[in-house]
This record gives sequence, structure tokens and C-alpha cells, in this order.
Amino acid sequence: MSHEVETMAYAGETPWHKLGTKVDNLMTSAEAIRAASLDWLVEQRPLAFQDAYGQWVEVDNGYANVRTKDDTFLGYSTERYEPFQIHEMFRFTDSLLQDGVMRYETAGSLFNGKRVWILCRMNNDYRIADDEYYKFILMANGNDGKFGLHMNPTETRVVCNNTLTWSIGADGKLARWSFKHTRNLRAELENARKLMEVSTETSRAFQKWAERACVEAVRASDVVRVAEALIGEPTAELANKQPRAHTRLINKHNRFINIWEQEKERTGFTAYTLVNTITGFADHGGVQLNGSKKDATMKDQRTAESMLTGKIAQFKQDGIEMVKELVRV
Repeated sequence: MSHEVETMAYAGETPWHKLGTKVDNLMTSAEAIRAASLDWLVEQRPLAFQDAYGQWVEVDNGYANVRTKDDTFLGYSTERYEPFQIHEMFRFTDSLLQDGVMRYETAGSLFNGKRVWILCRMNNDYRIADDEYYKFILMANGNDGKFGLHMNPTETRVVCNNTLTWSIGADGKLARWSFKHTRNLRAELENARKLMEVSTETSRAFQKWAERACVEAVRASDVVRVAEALIGEPTAELANKQPRAHTRLINKHNRFINIWEQEKERTGFTAYTLVNTITGFADHGGVQLNGSKKDATMKDQRTAESMLTGKIAQFKQDGIEMVKELVRV
């Protein structure tokens, strides 16, 4: 997705795509905004069209979202839409930094300003088996009139850059929050602080669960069963009726098993290995998204959004729930 990074600043290690402005010390919000070139506003401007007589007619309840510093068109909206500005995003994350909960890691703009994100790293890394995990809060905001404001707690297994959502709790729901761009957004966002406290508890619950999963054995047949449940079963009937679809499905299964074999070398026939297989498969191209494969820009955009709120995130949750049910840890 590197070619869709418009501007970016980062602290710490250089990102894999080697783009952006490096800030040597821990970033403040002012440093992040300046280094990532995020010092701009979103403004709603009335839409109009030219009628058959050459007269301009203003569109009722129709607006263009525009970046004020260069008049870049970002998307369409209505009068119910309320822009959420970049400085407001940082004001919220600043309050968390003041509590000593986390620090800024990266911030930037995607897709010519249509998306803006802030990634903050929590101050409580941990280890499971020989794997080191970093905990993050990702805040992403859309300026195109479609994508709302999203907050996701995620955990990254450093060795392979796989991500996990924190919510492995009894409610079975992903710990992620989304807010529509309405006048109620700011009041709703204040409640997110309380929700973050809950997500921290589910993170601790996941750590305990994963530690137990490291010693819970699974069989090769269990791996195949989970793969078929998540990806689909390559039946003889499918091979006869849709041979190409059958071949694609076989290829997906082979990719899943290849990841399992690689993970198994590190952590054996365990439930923890199976979880890492699921997340690795999902994060690295195993989940098919809708849309044209030829449009690289839209493909990257769909992938980014799916990892945040959509099909990829749901795939991981479904898979982890299957593993929990399988071993009853």
C-alpha cells in the first residue's frame, strides 16, 4: 500500500515502505502534525450543476468535502455530515498520552487525504512463547463522506507482522469502535475512553488464553477442518461444476497449510500455532475482497479498510473463535 501513502511521519524504526518523515525523539501531536503535513482542514462546499440554459443551480442538501489548503476534492456529503478535523483527532489522543497510556508511533494521510490515521503504541509490550507483541491503538478518519471515524486496538506479533484484535473475550465481539460523522460524534467519542479500559481487560484475557494455547495440542485433521470452515471445502462436485473455482480453492488451502508448516516449526502442534496460521493467512493476501483486481489503488484501499473494520478482521475473529471452541482452553 506504499504508493497510496500521501504524507507520513514516524518515530522509531523505519516503516517497511521506507516512506515518510522520521522524527528522532518521541512525537508530540504538534510534531506529528507538522512532520506528516497534516496541518489542514476539511470544508463542506455547496454543489451545483449547469442546467440546459447555462445557469448554475445549487444542489439541495449536497456538498463537496474539500481540503482547504489546496482545494483537493475528497468526496460528497450531505448537511447531516459533520467533518471531524485532524486537530480534533490529536486532541483526543493527546489526552491518552497525558495519562501515560501510550505514545505516538506514526501518523499520516492516505489516498490524497481521503483517509487520515494516527497509530499510538501502548506502553505494555509482552511475550508469548518466543514471540514479542506490541500493542497499538489505531485511529482512522475518513474525509470522503463514506468512511467514518474508527478506533481499533491491535496487537502485532513482531516476528511476522501479523495483527490480532484484542477482543477475545466472552462477548465474542471485536474491540473496535466506529462513529458516524454527525453532530453527536464528539460526545460519543468521549465514551470511547471507558471502552478502552474494557479492551485492556480483554487484552489481558487474550494473553492468558494464548499462554495456555501454547501447550494445548491440535491434530493435523483439526487444521484441515478449520481451513475448510474458514475458506471452503474443495469438493469433487465443485471440481466438476466449477473447475477454476476448485483450483483457486485448492491454492488457498495450500497457502494455509504452508503457513501452518512454517509456524509449526516454531511452536509445534498447538492451538497457538493454529491462531498464528489464521492471522498470517488473513493478513497476507488469503482473504479475497470484492472488486476489480486490476485497480491497484482500490484494492489497497479495500484491504486497508477490511483489516480495520471488515472482512479480514472478521475472518480472524471467526477463526480464533473456532480454535477456542476446538481446544476449550
